[in-house]
Amino acid sequence: MSNVKQRMERLRARGCGDEPHLRLHVEPSSHYPCTIVVTNSQNGAASTQRNGDMPNRQDRLIALTDQIVESYYKISTINHLGQCHLPGVSEVLHITEDLKEILFPGYRKRQDLHLGNVMYHIGDLLDSIYNRLTIQISRALRYQDQKANREPCAETTREAYERQAAEITVDFLESLPKLREVL
Repeated sequence: MSNVKQRMERLRARGCGDEPHLRLHVEPSSHYPCTIVVTNSQNGAASTQRNGDMPNRQDRLIALTDQIVESYYKISTINHLGQCHLPGVSEVLHITEDLKEILFPGYRKRQDLHLGNVMYHIGDLLDSIYNRLTIQISRALRYQDQKANREPCAETTREAYERQAAEITVDFLESLPKLREVL
């Protein structure tokens, strides 16, 4: 059983469950023994457990994890937790690579292309790019709207953003032939 599970079992045995009003805080001291403090925000009662032995690396990492998660409550301006999904950086990079394949066929991933098979390859790429780019644009639109209106991300509005993102995506993809002419 992991140290976290053992700690939670000890807390449950003392009458502490996973209730949201209970806060767990681990404080390392100069000699690295752990002090575990559980505070009940409803009645202010605190339970303290001290471990006088030097904690092993796993105990220290557990304490560190608790401290980092605690900082998420204190410094919430640099978190993106419980909000709309942001566009994925790696997915946008993959889309960009596929767009380069359309703009410069035969120079990038697939080098065995010829006029007999390029239509199938480009059609497959366009279909894939359309689906992935629509999702990423939809995420950006939802996030932008969430920030502007300061409202939580509602699942009920997802379809409206996806429709708008689909239009933006098609408009963009339709600009690729002209872009090739400029290049």
